[in-house]
Amino acid sequence: MRAIIVFTFLIGLLGHDQLREAEHLGERSAASSAIAVRATEAAAPVLNKSEPAAHMRGQAELAPDASALEAPIAEVKQDAFALNAVNDLTLYDSREDVRDKLGEPDSIERDEYLKDAVTFHYGDMSIYFYQDYIQSIDFAATVKELNIDGVIVQVNAEALKAALGKPDYVAEDGIVFQRNDCLLKMFMDGQTGERLGVSYYHLASV
Repeated sequence: MRAIIVFTFLIGLLGHDQLREAEHLGERSAASSAIAVRATEAAAPVLNKSEPAAHMRGQAELAPDASALEAPIAEVKQDAFALNAVNDLTLYDSREDVRDKLGEPDSIERDEYLKDAVTFHYGDMSIYFYQDYIQSIDFAATVKELNIDGVIVQVNAEALKAALGKPDYVAEDGIVFQRNDCLLKMFMDGQTGERLGVSYYHLASV
């Protein structure tokens, strides 16, 4: 009877030990799986939802700006010309300003009807003043290019239109470009289209 009890006890003890060993093995297996998962997650790139993935950022950086490609180059170019100055002279320069920029004129012509009007002649350019300020600057037909707002522009209809856009006025004797109170007119022969000269003048002088 004692032998049976002892045998039963030993069997129960052995089963308990095996059960504990099985549980221990299960815990070790689960721990290993968790470590493997964490290692996989650590190796994978962490993506911030607020940022595109690295390869997508690369594509965005290499892709051309569509808005830049669609920018109307001609309009940007034309908008750059405000007719603020021609050959470094503005319509708000005084006689003293002109002398400082160009020196003494080759000759001075006084108006026989208006005592406050005078014209300074510099080679193929004439500057007409009323009182102390410029009313107009006239360039002879021999002038082939002008410095308009710091940009050299050829004096012909095609070049002026390319720079300034469509003329604001088309007259029998030429084409006119206007920017606020400043106007630039190229005089042309109505029959041949030959260039006859250019005038840069203030709206108040019209």
